[in-house]
This record gives sequence, structure tokens and C-alpha cells, in this order.
Amino acid sequence: MLTYSALYAQNNFAELLKKAKEAHEVLIEAEDGLCFLVRLLPERKSKYNLPDVNLDLSREEIVRFVREGRNRE
Repeated sequence: MLTYSALYAQNNFAELLKKAKEAHEVLIEAEDGLCFLVRLLPERKSKYNLPDVNLDLSREEIVRFVREGRNRE
């Protein structure tokens, strides 16, 4: 596992994140002996991120459907 000093991490944070991305995790060791793990997490996908659906509808048809839906009781 790649290990860096806290001073290096502070002065080269972007580089440290790049290394964490490549190696999936890096260790930062502070002067007082504490160690911190920086780990790349899996990409989170929104539950609202849905695939596109091509319905071959014109703009006018979509507007008409929306208006019909608003007029329902």
C-alpha cells in the first residue's frame, strides 16, 4: 500500500487523490503516528439515472399529452 506523510498529503493533495484512484487506496501517516486511509469508493449512481427512451414523439405531441394530463381530475 502506498504510504505518504501528512505534510506530503497537505502539499500535494491532487496528486494524492490521483494515486488513490490508481491504487484504489493510500495511507497517510501523521507526525503523531495516526494513520488515515484514503480509499476510492465505487461510483454512486442515482436511482433517477434512467436510460433514454426514444418514443418518436414530436414536441407538439408531448405538449398535448402534458396538457391532457393537467386537465384530468
